[in-house]
Amino acid sequence: MSRLTFKEIELLKPVELQERQKESLDWFKSNLKTIKSYSKPDKVLNQAGEDIIPTEMIVGEMYMFMYDAKHKDTLPYYDRFPIIFMLERYNNGFLGLNLHYLHPRLRVGLLENLYAYSNDFDDESVADENVRLGLRYQSLATASNLRVAKPCVKQYLFEHLDSKIVKVNPSQWDFVPLLPLSKFTSEKGSINTNTVYRETREKII
Repeated sequence: MSRLTFKEIELLKPVELQERQKESLDWFKSNLKTIKSYSKPDKVLNQAGEDIIPTEMIVGEMYMFMYDAKHKDTLPYYDRFPIIFMLERYNNGFLGLNLHYLHPRLRVGLLENLYAYSNDFDDESVADENVRLGLRYQSLATASNLRVAKPCVKQYLFEHLDSKIVKVNPSQWDFVPLLPLSKFTSEKGSINTNTVYRETREKII
């Protein structure tokens, strides 16, 4: 399934949009089984279905995983099921842009702007598994069209990964982040996503 621009998505007929969403949901469900099938996050599933270790995750690619925050006792809330673009990698973890902190309407605009940093969806010589964002944290601090992303940047520690990590295919970047997959929680229980969206919007303003 090839990647569409959001202008093209807007022009899809309802039946075409529904089919596209169904394909992404089916893709997600099949990979969710993969995530749940591993109790230890010692490996990550790459595009070819082969296992590699988390430290071989690549900056600029999108990943989804379960996460148990280190400071969950003091955090107002955190996302148990992040879907992130990896911005930086460290010895003990990585920096990720978690799209779930944005209302879906804001995600659409942000994703479109992020694609300008890809290495190129329109270049047919670039295989799907090799498409990634040439984006770093500093870009978020200087690019005005990416300012909505700043509150979504979170640090993740390898030792607190709570599942298998699955790479999201670039051909699924359009729709997988828009599926209702966020799982915000706190020590007191689940958190309404509208609360998260409101607080993120206040930080942007």
